[in-house]
Amino acid sequence: MESIIKDYFNWYYKNLKLQNESSIELERLVYNSNIIKFKMSKLRFMVKWFKKLDEEIKDYKIYIKIKEITFKEDTIYVDLFYGDDLVLKKSENVTQKLRNQFHKIILKNINNNLFIIDDYYNDHLADEFFMVNDDNINRDFIKENINKKIHIKTLEFNNNLKRLDKLAKEYEENLKKSSSKNLNKKNIRNNFNYDGNEAKNYAVKYSLDYNPFYSDYNGKGGDCTNFVSQCIKAGGIPTDYVWFKDSNAWIRVRELRYWLINKGYCRELKWQEKSKEGDLVQLENNYGIIYHSLIITYKSYDNQLFVSSHSGDYYNRALETYITSRRYLILTS
Repeated sequence: MESIIKDYFNWYYKNLKLQNESSIELERLVYNSNIIKFKMSKLRFMVKWFKKLDEEIKDYKIYIKIKEITFKEDTIYVDLFYGDDLVLKKSENVTQKLRNQFHKIILKNINNNLFIIDDYYNDHLADEFFMVNDDNINRDFIKENINKKIHIKTLEFNNNLKRLDKLAKEYEENLKKSSSKNLNKKNIRNNFNYDGNEAKNYAVKYSLDYNPFYSDYNGKGGDCTNFVSQCIKAGGIPTDYVWFKDSNAWIRVRELRYWLINKGYCRELKWQEKSKEGDLVQLENNYGIIYHSLIITYKSYDNQLFVSSHSGDYYNRALETYITSRRYLILTS
């Protein structure tokens, strides 16, 4: 069982590194056509995306910590935490880290062979929301809903594959293009001292190891904006009667954005050229909904951005590895 789980999590980076787009190995591990189609669409896109960017995996390592195993007849339920280290060719001095990503893995004996039949998890940075709680794990309508979400993400990767040249061009332009035009109407910035380096240092310290002084909102909507608020407070943003520890503006993605803009503490830009360490990035899905907050913790000599976050717990993750619309909240200038 543990070897199957390890091979399952190892499969993606192993084949992305080899640029191998075969599904044979995955089909030996997984007995769920929706998961296989999704994983293969993601792999095919990322293989071609890396080729477009002249990028490749130099090294990686995965971490699996099993929390609980439950046996019910011919089915095994496994709760675990997943993590990985990733080093890319164009940024080989940076080790990108993911920790504490919770998965509910379900395995079943089919024709005397053990297969993974379901993998429930959330990955905010990748816009993959496939988690289900224990009470609903065997309810058909919940499974149907998860399968619909997986199908939608599969279609997104397939469509992005068709738009690969356009996406690569937009990415290259984003690295070079400068834009001082705000996406919002608030153009006056308050005169205050914000230390992006202090905010970054806080993020580096607590991205993978939570500060016990603050609440943990994992399982309660996510801890991403709570973490980012801690970072910018460490950078010098003052609290007020709206934005304070555990308030809506402190812990919710859109509320934090509105507060920062209305206070004049940031400019919201479309392009990343003005971004520096200590500035924020908020991700936007295909429906125009802003759903995740990140903080920039490293900017390379060629303008690549690396971000840290909670939910999941990422340290210096390269934004180039994700195809998601973004808003850049510039606090440092």
